[in-house]
Amino acid sequence: MNLSEKLISKIISKLSISTLEWLETKIRQAFFIKKAFVYCWPNNYFPPWRFSAGDIENCGKAIFDLNRECRVLILDPVPELRNLTVSMGFKPELSVDGNFDVVLSDIALNMVKVEDDFLKGIKNILFPDGIFVVRFHFLDGALLELTAEEILEKSLGILDDRLAANAISGRIFDKFSDFKDAIEFIREAVKLAEGKPRRKSILLRALGLMLNGSRIRKATHNRIQLENLLAKFFDIIDVKIAGDYPDSKFYPVYVLKIRL
Repeated sequence: MNLSEKLISKIISKLSISTLEWLETKIRQAFFIKKAFVYCWPNNYFPPWRFSAGDIENCGKAIFDLNRECRVLILDPVPELRNLTVSMGFKPELSVDGNFDVVLSDIALNMVKVEDDFLKGIKNILFPDGIFVVRFHFLDGALLELTAEEILEKSLGILDDRLAANAISGRIFDKFSDFKDAIEFIREAVKLAEGKPRRKSILLRALGLMLNGSRIRKATHNRIQLENLLAKFFDIIDVKIAGDYPDSKFYPVYVLKIRL
């Protein structure tokens, strides 16, 4: 043990229990916030690919009344969820060990192969009165009726170029059954955008987002299908919509309890 460690140990030994509890909370906050930066989002990633401020606010409302000593599991390396829970005074955990009062996740079903097994697994690690707070993505039925070109034109009408690029990538991603076809469509659109700087810039951003998001499965359910799937394992307590980015109504935060 070096000199600084000895000094810290000596100081700690003199502290009261209440001060030690306060210090533990501050250390955990610093640890999780610093560790969250390991998983930083690329600068071009905006909703719907990541949580918006509204999404995070909705997650916070879902867990606001819970005891701060309850066991909280964050399934994904999502900095926003870690920062949220720590700032609220919870002590989030990152590994599945035992049962939990709360499980938090984002776009969970889009990244698993066997949805029933995943949902059953979440049910099994929750305490009987625990909750699953998760942002899901379901298909926009009207979107499927539009051609790819119509989706593109609709998305280019979004004034914020960053949100437009993210909306294009998400909408085209859902439109095509084959991911390679979606990529090829954007590439062709980029070629046709010569002489239109704003359009080309947005399309190039969208292309980069889609290439980077290739590991994520597209949404395969509409809202009714999604909720029928959830009903096998959970009761829906609340559905919260952010409203602060395009298509947010298709990316709601669900609050679920185990169906007994």
